[in-house]
Amino acid sequence: MASSKSSFWQKGWRKRLRSSRGLDVALGDYVTALVVALAAALLAQTPAPRMLDGLFFDSVTRFDAGRTPKVVIVDQTQAVPSGESAALELAAENLRITRLCYRVAPEISPNSVDISASAPGISDTVVAGRDVERIPAGNGWRFAGSSEFPANIAAANNRIATPEYGVHRRQLFGQKGASEPIPMLETACAGRQAALGSYLVRMPRAQNIPRVTAGQLLSGEFQESELAGMIALVAPPSDRTEPYFPTPLTPGARGTSATLFSAYAIQALADGREVYRAGPWASLMLLIVAALSAALLMRLLPSKRFAVLAAFGGLLLVTAAGWAVLQFVHALMPISAMLLAFALTAAALILRHERAQDRKLGQTLERAINLSFTRSVFYDHSRIPDYLLSLARLLKLPKMAVLERGADTLWHVLAAHNAENSELALTAPAARRQLEKLQRAQKPLSAQILAPEWGDTTRVALVSSGDSEIAWVYDVLPGRKGAITGRVVTAIASSLRQMRNWQHSMLGNADGKSRQIPIDARVSSAANLITVQSEQIRQGLDALDTAVLIFHPAGFALQANVRMAALCEQIELPLERTSIAEAILALTELTPEQADSVVERMLVRGGDMRVPMRDIASRQYMLRIAATPGRDEAWRRVVVLEAVDVSDLDQLAELRQAVGVFIDRQLRNDLEAITLGATLAADPRLKEGALNRIIGRIKDVAARATGRLEEVAELLGELPPGLIPSYPIEARNSVAQALERVSELADEMAVTIDAQLPGISGFTIAEPFMLSDMVEAILRLVIADTAQGGTITLLLEEVDNHTRIRIAGGFGMPFDRLVEALDARAGEVPSEFQIAAAGFAEVLAWQGSVSYWSAAGDGYKFNIQLRRIG
Repeated sequence: MASSKSSFWQKGWRKRLRSSRGLDVALGDYVTALVVALAAALLAQTPAPRMLDGLFFDSVTRFDAGRTPKVVIVDQTQAVPSGESAALELAAENLRITRLCYRVAPEISPNSVDISASAPGISDTVVAGRDVERIPAGNGWRFAGSSEFPANIAAANNRIATPEYGVHRRQLFGQKGASEPIPMLETACAGRQAALGSYLVRMPRAQNIPRVTAGQLLSGEFQESELAGMIALVAPPSDRTEPYFPTPLTPGARGTSATLFSAYAIQALADGREVYRAGPWASLMLLIVAALSAALLMRLLPSKRFAVLAAFGGLLLVTAAGWAVLQFVHALMPISAMLLAFALTAAALILRHERAQDRKLGQTLERAINLSFTRSVFYDHSRIPDYLLSLARLLKLPKMAVLERGADTLWHVLAAHNAENSELALTAPAARRQLEKLQRAQKPLSAQILAPEWGDTTRVALVSSGDSEIAWVYDVLPGRKGAITGRVVTAIASSLRQMRNWQHSMLGNADGKSRQIPIDARVSSAANLITVQSEQIRQGLDALDTAVLIFHPAGFALQANVRMAALCEQIELPLERTSIAEAILALTELTPEQADSVVERMLVRGGDMRVPMRDIASRQYMLRIAATPGRDEAWRRVVVLEAVDVSDLDQLAELRQAVGVFIDRQLRNDLEAITLGATLAADPRLKEGALNRIIGRIKDVAARATGRLEEVAELLGELPPGLIPSYPIEARNSVAQALERVSELADEMAVTIDAQLPGISGFTIAEPFMLSDMVEAILRLVIADTAQGGTITLLLEEVDNHTRIRIAGGFGMPFDRLVEALDARAGEVPSEFQIAAAGFAEVLAWQGSVSYWSAAGDGYKFNIQLRRIG
């Protein structure tokens, strides 16, 4: 009871596992995607991905469209004197410039108010950039020096943030101060709040940053409306050195000044288009989304053929998403890590699915091979020596040895035929070199070095490689017969080697070796093995003397040998469109109901049965219908139709009956005559002369009966080799069959055959099929040479001890050409000439005679004379 419950639960779990297999595969795909996303998130914190993200940012923003300028750079030819700075500020105010910013602070008036203790608010209209220094014994920053500024000037940090991997594209909002962040110059100039953090500066090539001089502002060259609302950034005087940096505008050189960089930064901040990098958690979420998207895309693919194309399209979509977020959300996603996560996930899932398919294909492969080669030598190479020893006896090889390479790389003798191990020099250097050549050799090599005592005709061939290397050393007899045997042995060795190579490749590393063989190579080897075996089975079916047709239980044909194909062609039965019931109806005289009943019985119960077939081409057949039992697995079941030609058996039965009737009739007449003579001889009233005459007649009748028996015994005796047997037949039946077969051709050619056959035929010595084929061939030749509306005469007459067949008609040809045609080889003339010539030769063997004559315009005349015995 416990065992049954355990079995029940095991079956239940197996069913649940099978039903959830798809879910398990999907879950595995998504877990793989999450693992890849986590790995990409860690990788995103390394320099390479951040550098690639920066290059992506540069490539996109460099080609942005220019915006309305909000910054104007004011160049100084020399430092603005302290007295003139107020005039510059007044001029800026008059031009309604929003804010005047000094990249480097101007000279300080001695009467100015000291604001170094606490930075003023950024709402002041004048901002001056100053250097900063670390607070002693602190972790913040303060303005350097003790210079005093006017109360209306706001101080700001004029430092440029450190470059990202050699390119300046980042700037800070502020730096940590003593109590609150110190604003950066760009932040203060744009009127933004100082904070800790950084942003990326857009630097489009199309962005216009106007430049004017301080003198132009002071001289009043500009109208109020021209610079209204803009931010003026005063560059350091030309007599002071200003730093230059590599930026997205000039990535390969220090071509961008600090002032120009600040101007772009102020423009971006004023437009609200500064760009922020995604934080760690946001990056992780984005990477997870990218990886899961790749997993979903790979699962939705209808075919793995589109995997590479789909992955490439997915990468383009990720890139497009990064561009859109950068342009509209002003955020830089970890684009390189996302692309990497997407690509790695797609590649990992493709490989995962490929491995799963390879495992499934490998299992299918093993099942196919197990079904095809369950009892084959290729799963047990230890039997190879036994087969080779048997071949050596069958082919009468004088000597033979089977060698195997051991784990020590040395060759050892596995088996030998008419040879001793001491006759083989396997350890000699020359012999070892010769054996090493076997792997590259395509045909057997000379083995005189291996077996010096065997003779000049000794050869060695490799019959197995891979997991087990086996060599076949053999000697053949000299002369022509030995050469033929050598070719047979070479073919067998080559076939064994090829099939063993396929088997080793097919099994992969199942033999414990470390070398892995790709699944496509294994499939190719298995396909070759199965193809070879299928071809061998097909050749075996074609070699059968019976016609075989194999059906799938569903009803369609699987395989037909050449004899069955010929039969179906004769009755115009298309195998590719014929069901089992239709084939049975066409081949037999069963009714549709009977045919359906036969098929139903075969499918349900299996077994076999025999049904007489229709006569096809004057031949008689018996149809055997067989099927495997219904309890077998469905995919193993087939239905077989086997047409057995019983014409010879029927003919023999008819001949047996005819000979029996003949002997019975002849002997009965003779015995009755003898009985009557004996009765008369017993009459005492007979005189001596009459009695002698009666006794003489009895002797004659007895001699005639004895002669009949001897004649029949001679017919039943053994024939010389190569001759077709002959026996008493009814010649009329054979000639009638030939007339039936040529009637269709005669109708097509509009030729009339005037056939004169006896109503009752005696016994003619011949072979019925050969006689019928010969008469048919002659008739076809004459019909083909007769004009439309013409007539051919055929006469069969039985006279005394002879049967004569005479055929005449046609236009005719010169006699010498007819003789040449009958002597020609196959392919040179129509096949009917060869059939007729073969028949003439057999007639002579039957102790008959043949004569023929032909002339152009006078037609053909064929006379065939055969022996009769009654």
